[in-house]
Amino acid sequence: MPGGVASSTPASGSPVVIADNHLVRVPAALGPIDPGSVTINGSGTLEFLSTTVTDVTGSNLGIVNGTGIIKVNVAGVPTATFTTNFLNNGGTIEYSGASYILPATPTTYGSLAVTGSNATRNLGANTNIINELSVGGAIAGVVITAGGSGYSVNDVVTFTGGNGRGAFGYVSAVGAWGAVTGITITNPGFGYTSPPTINIASSSGTGFSGVAIPSRRHDAEYERIYGKSLYAWRRNATWSKRHLDHRQRR
Repeated sequence: MPGGVASSTPASGSPVVIADNHLVRVPAALGPIDPGSVTINGSGTLEFLSTTVTDVTGSNLGIVNGTGIIKVNVAGVPTATFTTNFLNNGGTIEYSGASYILPATPTTYGSLAVTGSNATRNLGANTNIINELSVGGAIAGVVITAGGSGYSVNDVVTFTGGNGRGAFGYVSAVGAWGAVTGITITNPGFGYTSPPTINIASSSGTGFSGVAIPSRRHDAEYERIYGKSLYAWRRNATWSKRHLDHRQRR
């Protein structure tokens, strides 16, 4: 599939390497997985599609390295040994999906992202976040202001800036002279508090411009997510480097 989405699943015990701006989805029907190790580079993402907790918690990823994202849709995290590099340099656990209470373990995250619908998700008071906590801020869509010329379907689209990470997609439609008429978001990312710059990797395209639209959350929605006062949670939780990004105010 375009946009850097893997279409096959590695054999049991096979090391997995996910490139920057690539998305590997683990189908729900596959159940637990056990690669020998996982390296997730840049803003690459490993996503578990299953909504069955044991499919996720029963997976053993081995040693996890890199700076990318592990995305789950349930209250559970795969068994893994996270390297210092993953924890300290951007490695992120992203909780998406429907309403649930976040698991008691792990208690320490490199970075933590909470996305999905406006549902209740509670974090323990002793949760330690080394780098950053992001709530919402996914890229909801792109408004094309100028299609340019010379672009092709499947040109990869990435986003930089805007305080977020993890979003990418692809050109899904072009018109006359290769003008971009459609962009599909493969992975919406998280943490965007302002429109990021849109980049299209093209061998011949030029002149495109557009505006990426981040979703936003109201302060009251923070309280619904944590199930208690945001500020009370902040006093109890600990950060080693960066504080909660509380800039997503309307």
